[in-house]
Amino acid sequence: MALGGWLPAGSRARYGAVGALAALQLAVLALAAPLVLPVRSTASMVRAGTWKDTFYKDELGWPELADQTGRAWRGLPAADRSDGVVLAANYGEASALERYGPARGVPLVVSGHLSWQYWRPKRLDQRFALVVGYDSGFLGEICRSWRPLAHIDNRWHIANEEQGRTIEACRLKRPLGELWRPYIARDVL
Repeated sequence: MALGGWLPAGSRARYGAVGALAALQLAVLALAAPLVLPVRSTASMVRAGTWKDTFYKDELGWPELADQTGRAWRGLPAADRSDGVVLAANYGEASALERYGPARGVPLVVSGHLSWQYWRPKRLDQRFALVVGYDSGFLGEICRSWRPLAHIDNRWHIANEEQGRTIEACRLKRPLGELWRPYIARDVL
């Protein structure tokens, strides 16, 4: 529009310049769209190897993560499920479970990672957590006892941030709300 203002109204140069800029913008969008928008199927990105260059590479395997978490949750004793919560290590895992989990029987999902730490119930009095994506060193800080139930995998076996991490049953040392600020809530990417 600014370029059009510099050229005489109704001139061929004005229409040509605006047309050329519009064509350039469309070409840039066509090249960049597959990197930032899901315009290609996941399978085609994996085959072409372009999944590595996208902003949503860590979304690969979200349905599988929700499947594995749902199976682990359903396999827990009823007493653990009644006093339990799913605690995700990062906002990506929490988002995957929020998006795909309800259809797979995944209950309330919480995470202390970045802004997810603020999207939690007021009361966190759970004494049991199904923890997703945490390493065992951290679990020693918050869990009285824990045991692995599954290793996170995706159908393409792509090494993204979640691949190979664990889903574990954790008996918390204290109610989750008491552990939240000192151990779980964090602003580090």
